[in-house]
Amino acid sequence: MRQSRLKKWGYWRRRTNLLVASVLVVLATGFSLLTTNYVSAHKNVTIEMGGTKKNFVTVKKRVMDILYEQGIKLGPDDIVEPSLTTKLAGDSNIRIIQVKKEIVTQEKTIAFNIITKKDHAMLEGTKKVMTEGQSGKVLEVYEVLYKDGKETSRNLVRSQVLQGKTDKVVAVGDKRMLASRGSSKSVSVAGGRYSFIPRKTLNVTLTAYSAAYSKYNGITYSGVRATEGRTVAVDPRVVPLGWWVYIEGYGFRKAEDTGGAIKGNRMDVFFESNEVAKQFGIKKRVVYVVGPNRPY
Repeated sequence: MRQSRLKKWGYWRRRTNLLVASVLVVLATGFSLLTTNYVSAHKNVTIEMGGTKKNFVTVKKRVMDILYEQGIKLGPDDIVEPSLTTKLAGDSNIRIIQVKKEIVTQEKTIAFNIITKKDHAMLEGTKKVMTEGQSGKVLEVYEVLYKDGKETSRNLVRSQVLQGKTDKVVAVGDKRMLASRGSSKSVSVAGGRYSFIPRKTLNVTLTAYSAAYSKYNGITYSGVRATEGRTVAVDPRVVPLGWWVYIEGYGFRKAEDTGGAIKGNRMDVFFESNEVAKQFGIKKRVVYVVGPNRPY
């Protein structure tokens, strides 16, 4: 009986040892697997955003979960590479392109055109401003796209004309003037340096003026700024505006201006200095009417 009990005891002892050994093996194996899975689930991730990089370790897989874990909030138009639903298998890089849209207004100038029209009543070579030109203004609205702070596109959304332009209209004479009797004879001036056939030869009374005498701040009747050595005021009925004349003792001048007292064979020579104009006095000179083109 005693021997039978001992046999049973030995049997259970062996079974218990085997069971314990099996449990230990199972526990050891499970821990090893758990450790392996834990280590393999970790990944190194780098997020590049706004010119900076952030490196960290995470067990998250989906890009959106990783960004949420890191507390990164995206703008409505931001671009994420790879996409938010992508699952990362290992060490990876995530790039966030910050996109910003902005409405920008810009005022621009509309340049006016210069329109020339022939006037058969005006002498050839003469010009007259019929309508002064005026620039217009337009307001343009753009949608500007920025990526990481840099402008990448600019699209016109709408435009609004604030002020319409007015084109400048200039009348150009094309009426030919018949040469006066005896004007077919060529004359030489400036010591023979220039030779031409004058349209007219006039005996003229000369006076002088400066910008101080003008209420137009030096702007002539023909629309150009008066220039010493070039500008002379004339009676357009005698010398057409825009024509050149040669004044003995003073050289070539261009008929660019008029004056209330300038009638008939009288001309006003322009000087920059008011004192020089005052001291000019009254002079008598022979003037040759050259025409629209100056001899060279």
